[in-house]
Amino acid sequence: MLKGLFKDTVIYGISSFVANGVGVFLIPFYTRVFSTAEYGIIDIIAVSTSFAIVLLSLQIEQAVARFYVDSESDTARVRVASTGLAFVVAVFLLFGAVGIVASPYLSRYGLEDESYTLVVVLAVANVFSFAIFSYAINMLKWRFESHKYALCSVGSVVVQASLIFFLVSSGWGLEGVFVGYGAANLLFALCGIWLGRSSYGFELEWKVLGKMLSFGWPLAVSAVPVYMMFYMDRFFVKEMIGLAELGVYGVAVRLASVITLLLAGFQMAWGPFVYQNYRNPEAPATFASVFRYVMGLGLLGFAALSLFGPEVLRVFATGNYVKGHVIVPWLIAGHLLWSIGGYFSMGIRIEKKTGLIAVVSVFGMLVNAAMNVLLIPLLGIVGAAVATFSSFLLVAILSIRLSQRYYRIPYEWGRVLFAAAASISAVIIGFGLEPVIKVESVLIKVLLCIGLVVFFVVIGIVRLDEVKHICRLRSLIGFGQR
Repeated sequence: MLKGLFKDTVIYGISSFVANGVGVFLIPFYTRVFSTAEYGIIDIIAVSTSFAIVLLSLQIEQAVARFYVDSESDTARVRVASTGLAFVVAVFLLFGAVGIVASPYLSRYGLEDESYTLVVVLAVANVFSFAIFSYAINMLKWRFESHKYALCSVGSVVVQASLIFFLVSSGWGLEGVFVGYGAANLLFALCGIWLGRSSYGFELEWKVLGKMLSFGWPLAVSAVPVYMMFYMDRFFVKEMIGLAELGVYGVAVRLASVITLLLAGFQMAWGPFVYQNYRNPEAPATFASVFRYVMGLGLLGFAALSLFGPEVLRVFATGNYVKGHVIVPWLIAGHLLWSIGGYFSMGIRIEKKTGLIAVVSVFGMLVNAAMNVLLIPLLGIVGAAVATFSSFLLVAILSIRLSQRYYRIPYEWGRVLFAAAASISAVIIGFGLEPVIKVESVLIKVLLCIGLVVFFVVIGIVRLDEVKHICRLRSLIGFGQR
């Protein structure tokens, strides 16, 4: 059962690492070309356009995934995929038209300067191209065509980075960033549709659309507060302490998001794997083992990125951004908790109790908002990071507990908590070192990471017999059968 998961995890992992890694490696370019305030504009536009996609899509992709996999015939699958694509195209064409008309007002009141109107127009156009791109490549994932997904994903970011570097270096400024994003997304949206063309037809089935929207809209409702938990800190930072501080915060968030690169391949493969195998009697034990390894990898990533955050920021960014290293551990922990809570609350989705996700998410959003209001005036960007971490910790706990009611998994919480305590201790020790790049401090941090790996083996987070089994699965990559 793990063969297909392992194969797709490796393929998705490599492609996601390359795709997101290109974005991370643009940071040195951005921080040297744009001021902290200009980077704050890039960040707030990215956050706002993400929200538009979350809200307007009504999570149709999640619904397509659920119904596509469960469809019993090719005809039914074509009907599901085509209906979903038609919905996405129609909704985001309408959004684009409205957004372009409203762009002067969005620039004046959102960015506090009407001179950014063209930037807003380009950002709105990118929302349309990215929505189609996201749908097209995710369809490849639900078709279990991980190689094609990887081609489109990696190709898109390589073209994006090349265009952005060329256009911005040629004097296009902020406009060059969004032209690069939009053009690459549109190109590879068409590529993704072509590669998955056997799943599409010229039809819109209203009955199927109704069923998918009834599945997706609770997820959309829950996605809005999740989005707010994930991004409202940016809006609070902008309004309470300014665009320059938002630029510093945004770079720290980008560094913290590297933790998702470690889990990205797993994330892509996990959803299809769960839906395909949850009825298997051995599935709960398998899911528990997967959880243990994901937590081990995530905690090791949390410790390593937190320990080396100051060094990475000094290499990747200019002096104005380096002070953001103090919030990196909080942000990494928040990203990790958000991922774990989403991956391992599968019981709620299996039983189609998606309304519970909305309730939990709204509660977490309210907690996050209250903590931002209280902590940012006292702690600045540190307060925003603590608020984000706290809300995701709460949501992860509630989501997994609720999921256990519908689909029980025998998690080994004792080992996981020991591993978490050791990782936090290592980070605390590392932060006690002098925050400059010195051979001694770097060596100590390396030793702390090695010590964590050894400790994980000793307490059973990583088991040598299972590692040997996983190594034997490597021969399946590229030609393994499900």
